[in-house]
Amino acid sequence: MPYFTVSPSQCVVAENQSACSIRLTFNWSLGAHPEQICLYQQEIKLDCFNPESGEYQIVALMNEDMEFYLKSALSGEQLAQASVSMLNRTRLNLFNEYVPWRVF
Repeated sequence: MPYFTVSPSQCVVAENQSACSIRLTFNWSLGAHPEQICLYQQEIKLDCFNPESGEYQIVALMNEDMEFYLKSALSGEQLAQASVSMLNRTRLNLFNEYVPWRVF
């Protein structure tokens, strides 16, 4: 059974930042696919590979969610899809928040 994964699947940015830098690792196995395959970010071709199982790493600067695709190099047919979500982390200001418990 074919698979395509990207890890990590989330990039967390601090409240005062608009982008994050993240190292992404892609893994795939397409079984008996006869053609070369290419990795795309949205519509941008990143690289092409032989179709057997593989791993690929990139460092990405994210400012929004990203979609990645494996496509056939010859036909352009989409074979698999994976995504990375961008999450904003809200800083907690414990001095201004009510804390309903205490440790004695």
